[in-house]
Amino acid sequence: MAGLQEGIEAVLGKFILAEIKQSQTNGFNARHIFHDLEENFKDNLTEDEVSTMFYAFLKYEEALSKFKQKQPSSGNFILTHLQALEIEYNKSVRSGMNSLFKAVVAYQAYAELNYEAALYELSDAIQLAIDQGETFPLFLACVQEQWLNKLRVLFKAKNLSILESETIGLIVYSLTGRFEMDPRAEAGFFKINSEMQTLMLDHVLRNIILRLSGQDLQSIQGPFYFNDFIQAIIKGSWERISKTQVFNFNNNVIKMLSTLYVGDAVGFLAQLYDNFDAFLTANIILRSIVLMELYHLQILNNLDLSNHRNYPTYFECFNQLCDPGLERYDNKKSVA
Repeated sequence: MAGLQEGIEAVLGKFILAEIKQSQTNGFNARHIFHDLEENFKDNLTEDEVSTMFYAFLKYEEALSKFKQKQPSSGNFILTHLQALEIEYNKSVRSGMNSLFKAVVAYQAYAELNYEAALYELSDAIQLAIDQGETFPLFLACVQEQWLNKLRVLFKAKNLSILESETIGLIVYSLTGRFEMDPRAEAGFFKINSEMQTLMLDHVLRNIILRLSGQDLQSIQGPFYFNDFIQAIIKGSWERISKTQVFNFNNNVIKMLSTLYVGDAVGFLAQLYDNFDAFLTANIILRSIVLMELYHLQILNNLDLSNHRNYPTYFECFNQLCDPGLERYDNKKSVA
């Protein structure tokens, strides 16, 4: 029994690491939002205004690269140079360009371990992204990106109580579009096409579940993947989602997991039975958590699920997560 459990966790562990790498190259990250901003408003911009945008953007990227390479003097010089230019962007792109600049300034503060300043700059970047989102809703992706950056800063600052509440807020926004602090972000969210919403959600969940909890919080929260932080954000997210009346297959899976995490394993299994289509259609990160929890329930309680109507599909889903080089589990090996 122990060997089976270790095998399952090893397989999903490899899957998780692969997902982390994949998250760096998925469709969400393939094209910088700057290019979408410029393309959307190019008919409103003069040639000089476009050139100024590109010059500033390249300097933003150069400064950010210097900070990441631990060359703060070079990064500071570039930002000081840009600030001295006092660039006045065309009104149609001003908020977006300033939001991107604020994000780099936030990283500058983060690299200097000035977490309070970094959080302040990220809040400004988010507000400016919402301003730009009024005329260009796709730019609201920057809200989620900079919100993720806030989570990273909060972790480094060891402010875990605010980290938890901010994480719940980001998940709820990504799943429902609800943004209590500024209704404009909510209105713009529903103007974004469903494909981009899906990419944004995937990006958020990969970074929260796989990077933050998987790599960082494991050092203080216990075993990676199954820890108090994950359970708390799932329960907190469902508590708020349930009040929004926004229901879809991803939210149904959040409800399933929340039911389990409040101690109702029977209710979790019943919901999975009744909403199996939601499980099959949900985000792959959420599906992987459900699969792991299901296997743990099966193993810890010596359950025989072979008569469950969806039993073959469970293993099909599990095998889809397996590394091709690993042995695939069949029904006989997996029956408790």
